[in-house]
Amino acid sequence: MTISNYISIQQNLAQGYGIVMPQLMSAASTTAAAAGSGYFTSALRINALGTTQPTTIVGLLSKDNATNQMLSVFNSAANTSVGRITYMGRYYRIGGVTLGSTGNNFTHDSATFPVSRNVMGQTSALNLIPVIYVTTALTGTAAVFTLSTSGSSSGYVNQSGSSVTGNVSFTFPSATTLAASAYIPMLNYGDSGVQDITSVNVSMAATTGAFDIYGFEPYMLGSGLVGISSLSVHNAALGMTFTDTKPASAASGTATTFEGYLSLALDSTAAQAGIDIKVSNQ
Repeated sequence: MTISNYISIQQNLAQGYGIVMPQLMSAASTTAAAAGSGYFTSALRINALGTTQPTTIVGLLSKDNATNQMLSVFNSAANTSVGRITYMGRYYRIGGVTLGSTGNNFTHDSATFPVSRNVMGQTSALNLIPVIYVTTALTGTAAVFTLSTSGSSSGYVNQSGSSVTGNVSFTFPSATTLAASAYIPMLNYGDSGVQDITSVNVSMAATTGAFDIYGFEPYMLGSGLVGISSLSVHNAALGMTFTDTKPASAASGTATTFEGYLSLALDSTAAQAGIDIKVSNQ
């Protein structure tokens, strides 16, 4: 049955055209963010079964091979940190960066970006939240990079599909930043997301270190206000706003992708964090 109202959601679930999946997420020791590393101490919360961060990542249980849309109706999770904001969504690996030398050290994933999906009859490129995930711990020096080339040419494609030369430096919070640490790199003023990363210029190298860059597509948002709190979101009760959770399609090739949570907490210099969602009244 095509979903047209809340009753049809319940009917499809009752007839077996839906899934209920309990999830257990992994955790890892990480290095807290600082002002130069985007303020948000972030973490990839992925499948605890089979995952060994950062070398082996197993996404949350999902139905990526479904022939029809799989809409995210409800999500609930436990959170053990105060003041933490948590997205549930999908990660797309854009590429990887080595930090042992200066220069253009970015290697793009084999898939061609942007990734796109059909929303209300129109296929559009997804605007993703950039996330860096440390795959090899840093030693020696707190490395510095920008989303650009060493010759100050474009390093990412922004939410409008425009190629942009990043002018904001990212400095790792420690010369010994731990593997599995994650951060949100700051984009140029006025940009809110990326459709692709094309170059990363390492201006100050570490002795060792490497990270992957992911684009994160949020499905839903929750927040923890007390020590151990429940994050529950019922998308179907929000005006039928739920998202298709099947992987978006790369421009060519097959994107490396998995479902998971993106956890955001404050760094020690920030007084408050929050999420602001706006929509144009056209």
